Amino acid sequence: MRKLKICNIGWAYSPHVNRVAKWFAEKGHDVSILSDQPFEVEGVKVYNLYERDKDKTRWQRYRNIEFNISWKWLRRLEGLVHVKKIIKNISPDIVHSHSLWHPGYYGGYLNFHPYVVSVFNGDVLWTRNNVGLFEKCRTGMAFKKADLVLGESKTLIEAAIARGADPQKSHIMKIGVDLKVFNIKNDKIKLREKLKLPADANIILSPRSISDFYNLKSLIRAIPKVIEKVPSSLFVFIGFGVSNEYLNELKRDAERLRIKNNVLFVGKVDYSAVAEYHKASDVFVSVSPKDSGPIALQEAMACGNVPVISNLPSVRELVTDKINGFLVNPSDEKQIADAVITLLLNDTLRAEIAERNWKIAQDKCNHEKEMKKMEGLYYKLLEESKR
Repeated sequence: MRKLKICNIGWAYSPHVNRVAKWFAEKGHDVSILSDQPFEVEGVKVYNLYERDKDKTRWQRYRNIEFNISWKWLRRLEGLVHVKKIIKNISPDIVHSHSLWHPGYYGGYLNFHPYVVSVFNGDVLWTRNNVGLFEKCRTGMAFKKADLVLGESKTLIEAAIARGADPQKSHIMKIGVDLKVFNIKNDKIKLREKLKLPADANIILSPRSISDFYNLKSLIRAIPKVIEKVPSSLFVFIGFGVSNEYLNELKRDAERLRIKNNVLFVGKVDYSAVAEYHKASDVFVSVSPKDSGPIALQEAMACGNVPVISNLPSVRELVTDKINGFLVNPSDEKQIADAVITLLLNDTLRAEIAERNWKIAQDKCNHEKEMKKMEGLYYKLLEESKR
């Protein structure tokens, strides 16, 4: 089949976006990303929508609405003008918005077909405080125009349909994980040595962003109960810091609770190292009160890092309580601690769950298989557009 020209609109720096773009580029397709920030993705042309040409005169910047502006709406208008120019020059076969927040929402204003939307958590579950009537109408408009709506979980797809997406055009489509990288093949001792982690510790990994969205304070407050039963426990945080203030609050909490020697804030790590941290750990923990199908969970499952995770509908699509993980109330610190303790004290149970999850990951979370499905849907859309 002929190779496609695919224009993605979204955050080029997001692994959820650039892994999709990179897969299609590796298959020989002509792939681009229209992003709000510069970022290099191998084999993919990335356009920074707000790149400035410092050599232009003041008149040229004024004429092209490219001067420094503080009005958000005018800057967004500038971005839309730029998007339309780029789309015209690229002349793609497919335009694909990844999220309907900025800059992904530009796709909904283009009147381009075939048009694909990958819906993210905040697009439809309204977890953000600044979701107003305009944003809701904008999202509904994009769904009406979309020829295909994709979402990581049934939870997301149902929410998208409730906001106006066509059920016949909406599909569960996981980004999945690269099973050549995220797998249960590992030498834990060597990995801990490489990552400078103690060889004899019981390591609990939190790979979520350092943000109050992920409820990390509840996890911090659960740690003393874990240490009481398993003193060798080390809680490792590798998420990037959305807020330095929040990170400092967590550190102060650790100091106040006298657990600072059992907590390690590594900071943001390269995506290539995420699998190594999972493989070096014993338990994965995520206690966000809201989630729409966490890819971090899929990564943990593939690596045999046993999950303790919030009891949410999207999570239950992959995890059955006490069968292949422990589901907990994210606001119940005792329940979180008890689940972690149970797993740390039972090597056999962890090994059994790791094997089950590796099989589930191969069946339901395989990046290669999911991207081939997406490619097939792209071709189907193009065939239908010719009729």
